[in-house]
Amino acid sequence: MNLAFEPGETGCDTAQSNLCVVGRRFRILVCRGPECGERRGSRVIMDRFVQALGPLAGQVELGWQSCFGRCTQGPNVLVQELAQPRPGERQFLLATMPRGRAGRSALYNGVAERDVDDIVEQHIQHDQPVSHLIQPPARSPAGYNAPSDPAPGAGKPPGPGREGDS
Repeated sequence: MNLAFEPGETGCDTAQSNLCVVGRRFRILVCRGPECGERRGSRVIMDRFVQALGPLAGQVELGWQSCFGRCTQGPNVLVQELAQPRPGERQFLLATMPRGRAGRSALYNGVAERDVDDIVEQHIQHDQPVSHLIQPPARSPAGYNAPSDPAPGAGKPPGPGREGDS
């Protein structure tokens, strides 16, 4: 992916408006929780975003998130298009209410370093979420976000000398 532009260029292809990112702002949050982030390489993913954003860095807020509640599916990355407030528009504490296209977001799961270029090129530059990186919440018999390793003996049928034997 080539994100390098000559001085004075904006990275906006005026012939195809879906390539235009001028005037649009985004927030990218990379999970850093101890299970899904640090054990699965979130630092490498964050470093790759810094490189891949290149000249778009001024239009993208890049930060950490401690937990998205999807630890078994991590590392997770949230990409949000931020709504631009209109003059006199009522502001909320942390965000403006989304309007139309603005405010669209995607939570990407199981992101690897090799996926970062696809996220920047497809979602940020072409306004197309990377669908193969979006998964439904993991579901286990114990419920969403249950530990991935059940307690020893959990779910095993009773056997000789175990409670429940007749």
